[in-house]
Amino acid sequence: MCIRDRGYNTLGAWSAYNLFDRIPYTHTFIFRHEGRVKWRRFVKNHPDVFDPYWRSIVRNTIAEVAQRLKNDPYLIGYWLDNEMHWGSDSFDKNTLLETYMSVPYSCPGKQKVVDFLIERYGGDIKEFNRVWRMSLKSFDELLDTKRLGRSGWCIQGRAQEDVQAFTQLVAHEYFNFTTSVLKEYDPNHLILGTRFHCEGVPAEVIKECGRYCDVVSVNYYRLNRFMYDPVKYIKCFLYGSVPLDRWMKRYYTVSGRPLIIGEFSVVAGDSDLSYLLGGSTKIVRTQLDRAKYFRWYAENCLRNPYIVGYHWFAYVDSNDRNFGLVDTYDNPYSILVGCMTQINDNIYRLHGKQ
Repeated sequence: MCIRDRGYNTLGAWSAYNLFDRIPYTHTFIFRHEGRVKWRRFVKNHPDVFDPYWRSIVRNTIAEVAQRLKNDPYLIGYWLDNEMHWGSDSFDKNTLLETYMSVPYSCPGKQKVVDFLIERYGGDIKEFNRVWRMSLKSFDELLDTKRLGRSGWCIQGRAQEDVQAFTQLVAHEYFNFTTSVLKEYDPNHLILGTRFHCEGVPAEVIKECGRYCDVVSVNYYRLNRFMYDPVKYIKCFLYGSVPLDRWMKRYYTVSGRPLIIGEFSVVAGDSDLSYLLGGSTKIVRTQLDRAKYFRWYAENCLRNPYIVGYHWFAYVDSNDRNFGLVDTYDNPYSILVGCMTQINDNIYRLHGKQ
């Protein structure tokens, strides 16, 4: 299938853009797995941003890629990462403050969070113990402490303020460092954010992303029966994240940046390649229902002027997943692709109406 003839105008993350000729594309960096630290209970979906070793890897990776792509007129910009852990969510209940506390003091991030807490409390160990329900004799004991006295629902009041302040500090370090290095090696292209996952992230992270990135990106899988997805909305409330209702308008308000939907999709139960995935993926009955879902989703995006783009996941079925525009033999799902082509051919007119 020739995607140009179908009106598609960009290639999203993970695309083999070297196989396509003269189509605008994006490049994806993955920095969250780099570095030396292994977090307690978490599989490295967040790096130690204070670790010089991690920073050296990021700099070397950016330098190698950006110097090669900086003059490419078909490159739109760079994704800095994908679905990083920024706070308490279904993947890990720990806040970033708890995550950074969970490792030995030899880790730069642990040293930073201990210094952060000492400064926050002006060296007053009694006040710290009261807020965090600890019984430490001095702040020196924090060096070997991996768990704080409050966690989960118990993190409230001043303890919650500590979490928010440290989260913002980490986000600032991450976005400030990665974007400054990227602009050093490639000042010509956009920085497209980190493709936030669809359970939402803390407001502090969104603010820092908007401060340093040109675009805020979210991988937004959602239902189409409600104005918002009740389960995701409740999770955002429980985890202290900004909810994704009303087509991410609060993300736009908090960040002050336009939004891109990094990926969305839907699978159909009538395909031999589909299976019940659960989680964030929507299941519909037929390929016609897939087309109807896409139209509903795309028209909602186009109705909101702060959303400047969206990418479908993915081009081809793989690993027994019916996410594709084509099956594993490159046969298009004609009903879905036909609907997409109709929207694609009118996308500027539709978006311009709003």
